[in-house]
Amino acid sequence: HRLAFEDYKRGLSWGTYMDRELRQRLAESAMLMIAGQELSAREKEEVYQFTVRELRRSVASSPRDVKNHMYLMNFLNRVPGADPGGAADESLKLFEEAKALSASRPQLYYEAGQAYFTKRDFAAGFAMFQKAIDLNPAPSESHMNMLLASIIGDRADLTTREAKALEDLGYEFTLLDY
Repeated sequence: HRLAFEDYKRGLSWGTYMDRELRQRLAESAMLMIAGQELSAREKEEVYQFTVRELRRSVASSPRDVKNHMYLMNFLNRVPGADPGGAADESLKLFEEAKALSASRPQLYYEAGQAYFTKRDFAAGFAMFQKAIDLNPAPSESHMNMLLASIIGDRADLTTREAKALEDLGYEFTLLDY
């Protein structure tokens, strides 16, 4: 992991047209690095800070590319660092910017829902997950997100509804799901 992180830093120091793509790969790798056992707490913090800074650069350099917002939102939601509330607030700010550009993208609502859940605002979180379902009820991912939210938010009515919706879509639960 240390060598990979150094490679990302070196690659991004060159300032090429591939920086946004490299930052997206960095975000994916950084989640694994931070979750793993190889790096010290100090090294994990360095990876976190560097990744957030680089993802913010992607948003700043291409503010109309919603994908950049989504990568940063996803990273902040999955790896909130020492300040989960602050990470959730930043994710929600990014959501508002991205929604103005692409309001029909369900993934934005998944990320906003997760940020609201981090803030323990379950009503707002459920509203975001429901909006994703309303935008397109066919994908099982939207129903699975609501199902998981309903378990976390202790909403048995929604758990039953979403399990039924997934069953109606032909989704088969596996041991991994449980």
